[in-house]
Amino acid sequence: MDIGIDQIGFYTPNKFVDMVDLANARNQDPNKFLIGIGQDRMAVADKTQDAVSMGINATAEYLDQVDLEQLGLLIFATESGIDQSKSASLFVKEALNLPARIRTFEIKEACFALTASLQVARDYVRAHPHHSAMIIGSDIARYGLATAGEVTQGAGAISMLIKENPAIIALEDGHTSHSENINDFWRPNNLATAVVDGHYSGMPTWTSSRALSSLSLQKSSCKFLTLPVSATTCLTPRWVTRPTKLPLKARMTKLSSASAITSSFQPSTAGRSATSTRPASTCLS
Repeated sequence: MDIGIDQIGFYTPNKFVDMVDLANARNQDPNKFLIGIGQDRMAVADKTQDAVSMGINATAEYLDQVDLEQLGLLIFATESGIDQSKSASLFVKEALNLPARIRTFEIKEACFALTASLQVARDYVRAHPHHSAMIIGSDIARYGLATAGEVTQGAGAISMLIKENPAIIALEDGHTSHSENINDFWRPNNLATAVVDGHYSGMPTWTSSRALSSLSLQKSSCKFLTLPVSATTCLTPRWVTRPTKLPLKARMTKLSSASAITSSFQPSTAGRSATSTRPASTCLS
């Protein structure tokens, strides 16, 4: 039985900081950001947006293609949760009017959370072949101003529907894993921005790991389904071809200066408390 990604949706805020402007403001060579980091624009969420609202927008891209009678699981992967107890997925579930019977929870584990969600969703569908699972990865990355991590900030969300006989990509069995407590990146509860020690993220750290030396690598891959388009184009979000929406870069609005990042990267709490959420109409753009 093939299991994989059947639908996919993306969302990113419509404001950005130009990397050349940021480099000039920090007296850095722009190529350090453009080539070294590999991006020319940094998406910035405004104060009316958070991980939940972005996740809702990403899911709305394909929600009309989902058979809600088959949907049985919703997982929200994020490092930008809005509540220490309640799952962000509950806000999504309410705003999109998803059935109450759907089980749902949130996963937090740095960069691995969405991959873990995908693996859990695949196993759920394998155990329940006639059901589907929805996974959302949504984050607003914040680092301190003028720090080494500042240029790696950003905001965005991706949402995927996992089911049998998928239309986009099928996952094959097999994986490898390794986890270790390394202080390359973390954000304690009392900090609004993340702390990073980048040299711990490099390959020498991982290749010198005691566990990695004995790690058994297994087959891990995926296969694109036979479609009348190439493997790369079949992952293109559906809205790119819609005449009513433009590609991301064309939708973005440039901020007045690199210093605008100071006010734009504040935590968003407007309109939502631990027990309530904004109406769906104000979350969807």
